[in-house]
Amino acid sequence: MNQSANLLQRYRALTDGCIRLLSLQPSANCDAQVECHLSPARIDERPYEALSYVWGQEDPLYGILVDAEEVHVRPNLHGALKELRLTDQPRILWVDSICINQSDIGERNHQVRQMGAIFSSATQVIVWLGEGDDDTDVAIDFVQALSKLDPGTARRIVENNGLPWEHRIRVFHALGMKHGHDNYNRIVGGLTKLMDHVWWKRVWTVQEIVLARFASLRCGAKSASWSHLSQLAAFALEVSHHHTLGLGRPMVEAVFDEITGNVSRLYVATGTLNDLSYRVANGLDINLEQMVMQMLTRQATDPRDVIYALLGLTTEKAIIEIDYGKSKKLVYRSAMKYMLERNRVGLVPLHFLQDCYLERDPTLPSWVPDFGILHSFKTINLATSGIGMALALRSLYNASLGDAGWSPPKFLDDDNVLEMEGVSVDEVRNLGDVCPRFTMGRKSREAQLRVVVDQWRKLVPKKEEAYIGGGSVIEAFWRTVTFDLLLTDREYLAGNPDRRDIRLPRGAAGMHPTSAVEEAEVREGIVDAPPPKTVLEKLGERRFFVTKAGYFGLGPASMQAGDIVCVLRGGFFPTLVRPATNDRYTMVGECFVYGIMDGEMINSVKKGESSRQPFSFV
Repeated sequence: MNQSANLLQRYRALTDGCIRLLSLQPSANCDAQVECHLSPARIDERPYEALSYVWGQEDPLYGILVDAEEVHVRPNLHGALKELRLTDQPRILWVDSICINQSDIGERNHQVRQMGAIFSSATQVIVWLGEGDDDTDVAIDFVQALSKLDPGTARRIVENNGLPWEHRIRVFHALGMKHGHDNYNRIVGGLTKLMDHVWWKRVWTVQEIVLARFASLRCGAKSASWSHLSQLAAFALEVSHHHTLGLGRPMVEAVFDEITGNVSRLYVATGTLNDLSYRVANGLDINLEQMVMQMLTRQATDPRDVIYALLGLTTEKAIIEIDYGKSKKLVYRSAMKYMLERNRVGLVPLHFLQDCYLERDPTLPSWVPDFGILHSFKTINLATSGIGMALALRSLYNASLGDAGWSPPKFLDDDNVLEMEGVSVDEVRNLGDVCPRFTMGRKSREAQLRVVVDQWRKLVPKKEEAYIGGGSVIEAFWRTVTFDLLLTDREYLAGNPDRRDIRLPRGAAGMHPTSAVEEAEVREGIVDAPPPKTVLEKLGERRFFVTKAGYFGLGPASMQAGDIVCVLRGGFFPTLVRPATNDRYTMVGECFVYGIMDGEMINSVKKGESSRQPFSFV
């Protein structure tokens, strides 16, 4: 029997609801060749474990035996199979790269559509985090040590009900979490290595862990339950509001516990995944747009998978058919079209367009984000606390006053053209230099900011002139470069790091600065503006501009003179558009324009001073 015949025999057609299971044969010799067998089964027919791992970019160089025939696999999977095999009995696993005939697009489509059922039906999902070392061994043991906690304390941690300081002391002692103890540096170093693993950055792993009944972490020969990792993450979040080395006094500034600060990504990553698990388990609505927002930093080898991998978690599973015969352009366009149609009172999905404009796939329509590179975004979204949280709650800005008589988008020319109603504001006349991403180090940031702001100020008319939106031009300039946000916030300094950015009130002291001292204070405020997303971060990769009528704004690096500022119905922010051909436009991205961020143009329409018009985007 030749190899192609063997392949056909191994991958006989599967019916709906069926998968192939891999029987990993036992061996007491860790260096022995991996041997396994494939057999078809219904998803709910027999117990199996599902492997959640990262394929990797390396060539498949390691030979294993599958039904007595040598098959080559990549290093990461080879390492996992060697570690996971038992010494005395077979281990039944589901491993996507082997259990699916990857060369058959039809089968690949069929099996990927079942991924949600496959992982939710497994007795256990094993998260493989690669080969271990002494540090990761200590860290995994540290996570598993949470089993020492009494159930009541563990429950209070996970439920985030707050722990009295004496309970925190008990948890610290139970875990050996004491600064200066023998394993301290290795624990922190090991946890950091675990969180640095590429598994946390891949989009498919989200569905795999969120849908798991039970999950465990495996790194080399060591393992720990996912629930214990979640408890550790919840505890880290709990103590992050206290300076634990100072006997638990409340923070008077942004001070984090030393261990907590070093592994902060732990509670951010696990918290997001556990929140999704909760929503899935309780049947709460999860739409595609929310998933894209929350998974911006996740990547996929196949660019289509940044959409396909999210569908299994949404309550809109049937909106896009998983089909690897479709192009990336068609998949992305279908996803964006659906999100725009679903958002019946706003243009939230268009805020995905701001980032990566200069790097996006030029074959995509300008109104379709390049979802595959959103993880490499160069500019912090204007929506304050990050695109996910801010837009899920509310925006600090509302340029179109909500729906403003919401008119749904139209799609023309086989869905390649988006038509929206909007109000044309003005044409861009002068542009400042692009503000680069700010380097680390306070002094270098201050010097960098000084150069950029001084260059931008050369575009501002004489300071005694009035601004088109009211007030003086000098005040308008400073409110523009600060995004009209409060630069100091005592609520944050009093220990509430989760609060959102706050708009600068009218008549605020020191705005505009009237002396060198006051101006230095404003610059200092820009550098030190509190998280979650500082003013300084928002300035990176943007440029100051002045319109013909005299509006001041901040737009993406890709903008040009002659671009038009408009306010589209449902948009929180004004949009920069560029005339194309046949009375159509390309969409450049969102912008901040001082004086029209709170519905002023919509009020102008209501007064008959402006009018709406259709914008067709190619």
